[in-house]
Amino acid sequence: MNKNLKLDKKYGILFCLSTLMYFLYVLPIILANRYYNDDLSRALYGLTGWNGDGRPITEFVFRVLCDGYPIIDISPMPLMLGCTILAYCVTLYLQKISINRHGLLMQVLSELLVIGNPFLLCNLSYKFDSFSMLLSLALVFLMFSIEEKNRALDFVIKFVLLLCVFCLYQPVVGAWASLFLLDIWLEFCSEGKVRIAEIAKGKVHHLIAAICSFLIYMMVISKIFVDKDGWRANASSVGISAIQMTKKVLDIGRVIKQYLDGYNRLFTVVVFVFLLISLSCFVWQIALRVADSKDLVGIKDYVLGCLGAIVIFFAICVLPVCPLLFLPN
Repeated sequence: MNKNLKLDKKYGILFCLSTLMYFLYVLPIILANRYYNDDLSRALYGLTGWNGDGRPITEFVFRVLCDGYPIIDISPMPLMLGCTILAYCVTLYLQKISINRHGLLMQVLSELLVIGNPFLLCNLSYKFDSFSMLLSLALVFLMFSIEEKNRALDFVIKFVLLLCVFCLYQPVVGAWASLFLLDIWLEFCSEGKVRIAEIAKGKVHHLIAAICSFLIYMMVISKIFVDKDGWRANASSVGISAIQMTKKVLDIGRVIKQYLDGYNRLFTVVVFVFLLISLSCFVWQIALRVADSKDLVGIKDYVLGCLGAIVIFFAICVLPVCPLLFLPN
């Protein structure tokens, strides 16, 4: 396990550059020095409340950082510490998948895509919660950076890390699902021509670990920590009735339709043109492979890999909203 946590020289340089880039990215937030949502009550009264949200590790971490209770405003340290840990874990992940090993620019841009996600701006704006939110995201990348040959040990590591993610910031489980699908696709497209059956055999223990961590969290940890009354109890309750799920699907579809209706026709045309160009390149590459090679298996793998990339892209877009299907409120 220790070797999985070490960066070689090239990726050590990438980590330093990425950390500097992350600091520059959040610099406007630091200079703005504004309290955001829950920050105000935490700064004025030293309140925590994370235990009631079902985030006991967040509660423990901040009590340690603030030397007890009530907590105090120690910004921008939480944000900068979270950015540093996230940069390190993302670099570990890039090293593990060996993305463009000799292309430093591509690696830096890959790191930027994580912190530069516009939906993350809300999380970065918190003076207090930003650390636990970034830490939970970092643990997800760490989970996919560690791969032990011993399946039992790998199962325990995945189980513990995902349980920590739940106890830090539950919504990050959507990032786990996205990376899980991406990991499957990367293995399928590897040079070793890994077969689907081998991929499934190698990933089943990871999936079981995720299910076990979810069940332990919902049946034990949330029962102990989440407030028994009020909006927290309602928000954390789970329902699986067919009528409720059908209604939620329609609601989500309605929200997506409203989102798409907000774009003008020019945007639609531009997206359509890009999709057409991508499809043309895809067909052209298939034609070149057919002309240059008689290896039908290789051509089939290429086609399946490209189609898998498209499916995984849409699955990653849909997965984060799937938990909403099971929430009555």
